[in-house]
Amino acid sequence: MREWLFNIWQLLKVCISFIPALYMISAVLILIGTYCAEYYLFSDLNTTYTIFKGDVQEARDLMIGLMQAMVTMTTFVVSITMIVLSLAATQLGPR
Repeated sequence: MREWLFNIWQLLKVCISFIPALYMISAVLILIGTYCAEYYLFSDLNTTYTIFKGDVQEARDLMIGLMQAMVTMTTFVVSITMIVLSLAATQLGPR
């Protein structure tokens, strides 16, 4: 029985998707636990606090700005990668 479990563990260890799947399952369990704890432990509090105090248009503008920044940074990273690859390709000769 111990050898069988050890063999299963060795097979799972070399599987490329086992560890990310394990992380995903643990993240979902932590999310559910946090939501349940917040719902059951803090449901009697009547505090009205928010992080963003604005209307829908301001929230939309904020999200558009954040997405534009993410696209800009992604473009920057891709262009720097292409520059590095082109400089490395010029160093290669026919020999």
